[in-house]
Amino acid sequence: MKLLLCSAPKLKELSLVGYYGLTAGGWLDARKIVEMEWVCLGLEVFQCRIGNIPRPDITRNIGDNPADVFVVKGSLQESLDLQCQVYTKLAKLTRLWELKLDLESYKYTLEYELDEMYRRHFDCLAMTLDSGLDLLKGLKGLRVI
Repeated sequence: MKLLLCSAPKLKELSLVGYYGLTAGGWLDARKIVEMEWVCLGLEVFQCRIGNIPRPDITRNIGDNPADVFVVKGSLQESLDLQCQVYTKLAKLTRLWELKLDLESYKYTLEYELDEMYRRHFDCLAMTLDSGLDLLKGLKGLRVI
């Protein structure tokens, strides 16, 4: 993935789908994203789950487990700093008209008791103003989020 983002300046669409827990390559690591120098600034479609973000703000039990079983370790400040860096990177994609930061959820149902728990994300962007969501305000062409 790094190869595409860092060496394909004419790339218009990036769509990574897959089940995070089972599929290698179906998501991008936030810590690696901020280290990359993207050249594909003309991207129009970005569909990819971004993970490995510390979320100490998630404290409730998850299923029968305490939150720390699923939540990536790190301080609140580390989490907010990393999220702002990711939003800053995404904000450079000024031609985006579609931005999806989740997995395709239509494949999953609540057939299994734990299915709902597995579909939730505990290491993702918080999508709040405090986490830096307002950094995307320059993406005026967004039509699908």
